[in-house]
Amino acid sequence: MAMAIDKSQIEAKLAEVVDPNTETDLVASKAVKAVEQEGDNWKIEIQLGYPAAGYFDELKQKIHAALDEIAGLGEVSLTISSRIKSH
Repeated sequence: MAMAIDKSQIEAKLAEVVDPNTETDLVASKAVKAVEQEGDNWKIEIQLGYPAAGYFDELKQKIHAALDEIAGLGEVSLTISSRIKSH
């Protein structure tokens, strides 16, 4: 029987992914906006605080590589966006 995967395991893996532009992991930088379970599958929403469209694919690969270490994880739907905060 596969172990149930919970949100904290996913967040722990996201905390291992460091954004080279901020030198901060995705959790510490508050880029993780949503981690939602839908059956065996997960929906993850990442929002970066700076324009980074050219970096999304690389970041997706890093996140998927980290999450692949979780045995029995279903499909992961990953959304990455940028939201520039006005000062």
